[in-house]
Amino acid sequence: ATADYATLSFYEGLGSPKHVLAPMVAQSDLAFRLMCEQQYSVDLSYTQMIHASNFVEPNAESFRVNQLDVYQQAIIRDVLFGNKNGAYGRRNSKVLVAFSQENALEGLTDDDIELSRERIVTALRSDRTNDVLNEHEKVKQTIVQIASHEPDVAVKAAYMILERSGSVQSDFTSGAIPPVAAIDLNLGCPQKIARSGNYGSFLHDENPQSAYDVLSKLRSELPPEIGVTAKIRLPPTQADAAAGKLGNEARTIPPPNAEERIHRLIDSGVDLITVHGRTRFENKVAVGAADWDAIRRCVEAARLYSGDKNFPIFANGGIESYNDVCRCLDETGASGVMSSESLLENPGLFRDTGSSGEIITPRR
Repeated sequence: ATADYATLSFYEGLGSPKHVLAPMVAQSDLAFRLMCEQQYSVDLSYTQMIHASNFVEPNAESFRVNQLDVYQQAIIRDVLFGNKNGAYGRRNSKVLVAFSQENALEGLTDDDIELSRERIVTALRSDRTNDVLNEHEKVKQTIVQIASHEPDVAVKAAYMILERSGSVQSDFTSGAIPPVAAIDLNLGCPQKIARSGNYGSFLHDENPQSAYDVLSKLRSELPPEIGVTAKIRLPPTQADAAAGKLGNEARTIPPPNAEERIHRLIDSGVDLITVHGRTRFENKVAVGAADWDAIRRCVEAARLYSGDKNFPIFANGGIESYNDVCRCLDETGASGVMSSESLLENPGLFRDTGSSGEIITPRR
């Protein structure tokens, strides 16, 4: 960041990312995010989803420690580069170890850990064409995803996340930037547990006003340098309604179209939207090709309605190879492409290797 950081748009402040790692429960942890960012051309990463109501519980410290793994850039650099004299040097790096990882370190000596760290840094160095990797290497900002249908709880959780990650500062003009770039609201999860928890795509489909209330509250309460974003799916279709899939939602027929959703999100003050090109019914065995044309319409609607010809939209779904990444950007006009399961199978998905790089998995 530079002295003119505050003059950049939210998307520009992120470095105008095009290759994005999706939020994945128990997968998009710090180690995987750093590997993808430092070695495999990922420009921006999301954390796993955090349940806001659980995060704010008074006696939930172990939950908070295990769920939130975002730290100040100085801490990350010290751990990566073994700054033994720093405030967060190697011998103090246990702050980066979750409870679930304690057993993996059982019996390891300091020398064992140091040798492992050196192997990681050597691998990072050897992957750079200019062989430059030092303590000033930029550690990218992260977007933290939460799930909530309660505006006040969402805001409380967001502030706790910002405070615990060292992202609350009064002045970022000195060159420091907050580790947390934004709070993202999960409006896309299609799993049944999301219905019982009243979040994800069920919240957006069945009680959209609650979703917009949460986003509006986050935007009005959080510091302006912290973004508010949303990850959504396409709304149910008329065919879904005709097939009786909407149940009690039938009272809201006709279902909103994707463009209407985008308008409501922008009215709620979001700084960026990720659109998964499937409805909640297109999941698991029912998953089909992602609707990139619908994503394109969302991109056009957002930029027309907001008056910002560069309003950032990430496209999600249907990405199996680097060729898909390029085609998706071209066909949708999206600002960037987000991938989840394909990155787990091939962390180098976003690299142009000169070959097809096809992955034999369903498109996610």
